[in-house]
Amino acid sequence: MTQLKTYLSKKRKKKILLAMAFLVMLVASGLGSQVSLSSFLRGLPDMLDLVRRMFTLDFSYIVSVMDLLFETFLMAFVSSAFGVFLASLITFFLPYNTSPSQIVSKVLSAVFSVFRTLPSLIWAALLVSFFSAGRFSGLLALSIISFFMSTKLIKEYIEAMDKDDFDFYKSLGIGKGKIYYKIILTKMRKFIVSTFLLCLESNIRSASILGLVGAGGIGQRLWLELNHMNYDRVSSIIFMLLILIFIIDLVSQKIREIDIKSPINVNNLASYKKSNILREILFIIFLIALFLIIKFSINITYERFTLGLKQGGVIIRKIISPDFAYLSRAVPAAFESAAIAIFASLMGAIVSFIFTPFTAVNIAPSKKVSVLFKVLINVIRTFPAIISAIIFFRGLGPGPFAGALALSVYTSGMLSKLYFEYIEDISAETIMSMKALGLSPFTMYAKIIYPKTYRSFLGFVLYRLESNVRNSSILGLIGAGGIGTLLSMNIAWRNWNRVGSLLLVSSIMIIFFDYLSSTIRKKLL
Repeated sequence: MTQLKTYLSKKRKKKILLAMAFLVMLVASGLGSQVSLSSFLRGLPDMLDLVRRMFTLDFSYIVSVMDLLFETFLMAFVSSAFGVFLASLITFFLPYNTSPSQIVSKVLSAVFSVFRTLPSLIWAALLVSFFSAGRFSGLLALSIISFFMSTKLIKEYIEAMDKDDFDFYKSLGIGKGKIYYKIILTKMRKFIVSTFLLCLESNIRSASILGLVGAGGIGQRLWLELNHMNYDRVSSIIFMLLILIFIIDLVSQKIREIDIKSPINVNNLASYKKSNILREILFIIFLIALFLIIKFSINITYERFTLGLKQGGVIIRKIISPDFAYLSRAVPAAFESAAIAIFASLMGAIVSFIFTPFTAVNIAPSKKVSVLFKVLINVIRTFPAIISAIIFFRGLGPGPFAGALALSVYTSGMLSKLYFEYIEDISAETIMSMKALGLSPFTMYAKIIYPKTYRSFLGFVLYRLESNVRNSSILGLIGAGGIGTLLSMNIAWRNWNRVGSLLLVSSIMIIFFDYLSSTIRKKLL
């Protein structure tokens, strides 16, 4: 009995300490983000006025920009396909259980981690400086992001595979290369398709903001209309993007439910040899089709491409020679970006905790309420954070407070989706047994479901924190505070040595948060 009391006392103290730590981080990050309730209330009428003006759609304009919407989809599709395809070939060298050398695995993993820290908008801004504005720079930026995202996902998937399977293949005398390219990739068909769909969804969202730096697609027209304050046209473009993302989400969900099997049946040695030949033919056809799509998607001449490579070489040499004297400005800006990311993650956690019992269909008060909240969450998470920042600018002016609120809104949508989908995966029998005890949906959620799933919820919050550290840099490019503001200024002024200093500090900050997140997961999860 005494042991039980001691255990319950320790558990209660742990909850109190976690709650206090949460409040301290929320207050500290709020102060770092210059959060002010009075400023928010003063600016609220102006923000609501801008939202009202943006709710007017211009349907005739929608028809006129359908070609730009298709161009954006094509950019996202081609970059996702190319990035995932290249990652499927290169990832062989990354996992410890397939790489021909552990040194190669560790070195490449470290290098890829550093490059992965750069957000798509930063890549696009740099590539526009190399190759000038246009679709090619955006396509290349999205391909780079898709590649690094896919290598991470595929690497983690392979490293989680059963060690006994690898030992069995090795005992048959099969080399690591054949194990990866002939066996693992074949088994990973469904996962690779899911990775492609994830990249496609992400790239559609990213393509809408790459226009800020002139990287093609409908995003370029979006920022043009914003600069001209044509808010009815801005809302029309956002509406089109929401519909496109909704369709992609729907198609993705249906494809993920399909059991992707090989269309080639192998019954004997002869059919096995024929299947290998057929796979090679299909692979060649895929490569030709991808090459043709890429060829027709890019809009750059050979002369401009070679000139861009020369310019890029000059810029890169300056970037890798950072101006260390500029660190006195870069480091405080990095702390501001970190404060924005932490505040947004914590606020998103609070909102998603409140939204989930109304959204998860198995515990919501009714299906209608669940559908209503799901629509709201989908709108929030597909609404670009940069557009939200501009709305907050109207009432608060440029600065970290507007960026923190914009990122909080976006994070609320993303976290709510992750958590309610996790709750919906709870078996119907478990939910029915709780209802049989006469528990209300809110009692079930607060007293049983959340205490049992809070570790997963914390994992989702940590995942969003990692993403928000990167996103806070993007918001800074439009004046929403943090290190991104300095990056935007110095890229525009071509101060590449200072850009190098800022990228160095930004990369160290992101790697630190990734490490911190990983450590917390191991300790608490």
